[in-house]
Amino acid sequence: MRFLVVLRSLEPATVSVDYRSRFIALLKKALGPEEFEGSSPRAYTFAVFFQDAIFEDKLIKNVQKINFRFSTCYSVLAVRFYISMARLKESLYMHPIGTGKFIIESIKEEREQKVNGCFKTLSPVVVQRISEAGKYLLPADDLFNESLLENTLKRFASIKGYIPRVKEFKFVPVEIKPQQVKHYGGNIPAFLGRFRIETESEELLKFVYQCGLGVRTGQGFGYLEVDRCERGV
Repeated sequence: MRFLVVLRSLEPATVSVDYRSRFIALLKKALGPEEFEGSSPRAYTFAVFFQDAIFEDKLIKNVQKINFRFSTCYSVLAVRFYISMARLKESLYMHPIGTGKFIIESIKEEREQKVNGCFKTLSPVVVQRISEAGKYLLPADDLFNESLLENTLKRFASIKGYIPRVKEFKFVPVEIKPQQVKHYGGNIPAFLGRFRIETESEELLKFVYQCGLGVRTGQGFGYLEVDRCERGV
């Protein structure tokens, strides 16, 4: 299930490009600290969009409205998220982000699309090199496809409790933009763009669509939208 939460500040705010921790804090406020105990992969992902903002080197200025999208493959967690956000909205809770304090203006469920293997990113995707924590790969790197599959199967097994049967898995870039993402004071190699995943496993495609692709999805990475599949691509 997927939700769009619109946050609004009464005055224009300035926000650091290293902003994801503020939305993790919002999730902790909504879901409670017990949701964040341990280091297991999270069964959700989120994406942030700053409406009409001005982006500079290390700052995002003129921020008054923020689209905060949340997606999960667990219906129970989805219900908890919606109820918790509704309570924060009702109480006029003000969440500090940068120089501003933001209220929850609206919450709505977004309709899920049928997966077709073609995706576009709404938040950067981070892929960890096989069995090497802290080392990340981009689509042009050696072992990227194998590492992405390993990342996906490990997260699936941790969240779902079993390993899906996958005979074929191939990442096919369509339009990819590598970037260095500022996160908790460091830089993480990641990528945005459009791509196709070729696999016979619809179960796996639905999992990455609902719960995110790659690693660190609970920190605001790997949020996907279904894209059109172009002929000859």
